[in-house]
Amino acid sequence: MKKEEYITASALAEEHSVTMSTVRRRIQEGVLFKGAKKEKMSFGEVWKIPRSEAEAITLKELSPKLFQARNKGKIEPTHNDGTELIPKSIDSSLEARVAAIEQLLIKHLAQ
Repeated sequence: MKKEEYITASALAEEHSVTMSTVRRRIQEGVLFKGAKKEKMSFGEVWKIPRSEAEAITLKELSPKLFQARNKGKIEPTHNDGTELIPKSIDSSLEARVAAIEQLLIKHLAQ
């Protein structure tokens, strides 16, 4: 029998560009990631999610509001010459900034 593979909740959050709070909330609701478990590490506890469950989830299921916001037909602000005022490569949303900070913290604590 093949042993179940797991990924960290932080890896799933990074993959979908959502915060750890979103993933933790969905685990605690008990609707998604029923096979998730906490694993003790030297720096605290880490949520581990079965890879099969993580790969089966979409952003629409993980965070419906964020999915809707990302897929709205937005008009991007531009300069008078038509160039982007805010480059698409810069995601200034609060959730994206919090997610980036959480990822940096996890990397820092793992060192």
